[in-house]
Amino acid sequence: MVDLTNMGLFLFDIDGVFLEGKNEPRLLSGRRIVAALRRRRVPFRLVTNTSTHSPEHIAETLGRLGVEVRADQIHSAVETTVAVAARRFPAGRCFAVAEPPVCALLEAAGLQVVPDAPADVVVVALCRNADYQMLSAAARCVRQGAALLACHRNRLWLDEKGYALSAGPWVAALEYATQAQAEIFGKPVAAFYDEARRPFGVAAASTLMIGDDVAADVRGAQEAGLVAGLVLTGKTRRDELDRLSAQPDLILEQVDDLADLLG
Repeated sequence: MVDLTNMGLFLFDIDGVFLEGKNEPRLLSGRRIVAALRRRRVPFRLVTNTSTHSPEHIAETLGRLGVEVRADQIHSAVETTVAVAARRFPAGRCFAVAEPPVCALLEAAGLQVVPDAPADVVVVALCRNADYQMLSAAARCVRQGAALLACHRNRLWLDEKGYALSAGPWVAALEYATQAQAEIFGKPVAAFYDEARRPFGVAAASTLMIGDDVAADVRGAQEAGLVAGLVLTGKTRRDELDRLSAQPDLILEQVDDLADLLG
């Protein structure tokens, strides 16, 4: 059993934990645990590989559903990826396998989003309108020397219809086609978790990560030295617990059950 009194920071995934669906998200859980942490003045952050919406949009959506979270309490893999791309290639040419919100962030960071090769950098995020032409153009850019950066390599995510392809398949396709190795900035990379807790100065062993994805949230967090909990409202079902690739330190039916454990 996890001793929650030793936890100085709480990190939460969003999709599958708080929200389900992108276009018309519904709240799965979260009102009580956020309220409980606020009452106790315990720091927390929402951490996500989501690339379809900005932190401001996510905070607005959660607020509308009764979960009060500020945009600066949301740590996104997209923000890290964009910042690195802009720092390494100031005012550079960027080809994006990404949706309009990510393209807007790239342009706001000073990069020139281009429709084809040549490019200095290719940035890959979840892109629901990716097609043969887009991926072929990205491959041309990489073959001609562009760096390959990816927000994450998640295989699947849950939308209103169930499992759907995430950014990982596009990353894998480009790596296979170009024989380049993508640099990943989101979960489960340890640096992502390090960056999420850096503002708080809390040790990894005193940080609890709660998510629904065994690979990205549980194993990734544990490999980064964090304590990891799994909720059963997203990608993982109870009948799969005996077959998990990593064993969580804590299992919850829903994230609000954590409020009861806090007492």
